[in-house]
Amino acid sequence: MKAFSDFLLGQKVKVYYVPSKEDVSDIRKLIPVLASERVRKIILLDPTDNWLEMRIRKTGRQEGLELEILESQLFFNSKSDLEKYFET
Repeated sequence: MKAFSDFLLGQKVKVYYVPSKEDVSDIRKLIPVLASERVRKIILLDPTDNWLEMRIRKTGRQEGLELEILESQLFFNSKSDLEKYFET
């Protein structure tokens, strides 16, 4: 991720890199910091981790942020493709 951050900086893109050693690398702490910086919407790729997604959604809701979760391109099937196999 650091290499990608450096690449974006080289392209004159505004980047805020958070090292994993920082307290705010915990999503439950990062989202309130973003909200305090007047961020109102977070656009992210589907983390494909239910536990992490639940934390993002819960903390985003608590902070009143709008979330837009984009479909991951890491898989051949989309979530909607798989729905018929995982009906409850």
